[in-house]
Amino acid sequence: MSINLKTLISKLDDTCRQAAERAANLCMARGNYEVDLEHLFLALLEQPQSDFVLIARRSGIAPEALERDLNDEVGQFKTGNARTPVFSQHIPALFEHAWLIASLDSETTRIRSGHLLLALLTEPDLAQLA
Repeated sequence: MSINLKTLISKLDDTCRQAAERAANLCMARGNYEVDLEHLFLALLEQPQSDFVLIARRSGIAPEALERDLNDEVGQFKTGNARTPVFSQHIPALFEHAWLIASLDSETTRIRSGHLLLALLTEPDLAQLA
């Protein structure tokens, strides 16, 4: 199944939509070529009341440690892009799987950051990247 990216973005809640925008800005500021999962989760860490941050804290994971690790990963990405970056293939896959979780399992109308995390951990192709 392949759902249009614009449609998937429209399914994001405000927190996730803002994080997606912030992820693109982070990518541009660093001169990366693609907005990837690390950019998105870094942006979610900036929102202390997001499900992602609350789940991390509840699991005994310091958001600061996650931020450090994600920044280390992003620091290894190819740089030098002066144009508008594109979303990597992983972002639509994450949004699509999260939408399935949100709509079918949670019976909600919006994708929350908890759905994004669950999608990352349960979709085999994405879980390899976690």
